Amino acid sequence: MNDREQHGRDAMVARALGAFLCLMALPVVAGTFFATLPVDRWINAVAGLILLGIGGGFLARGSRR
Repeated sequence: MNDREQHGRDAMVARALGAFLCLMALPVVAGTFFATLPVDRWINAVAGLILLGIGGGFLARGSRR
């Protein structure tokens, strides 16, 4: 396997991981609106935004290559 094929494979894995993390963040962010306690809303919102940020970063990295 040459260097170009390896970079293509890395980009594909990064896009798949980013999409997975973004999809997993959606229920967490949706749970923000259904939480009863304010502390639960904050925890869900922060966790969802962190997941979206990491997933978006992987998507961007995979799209750049």
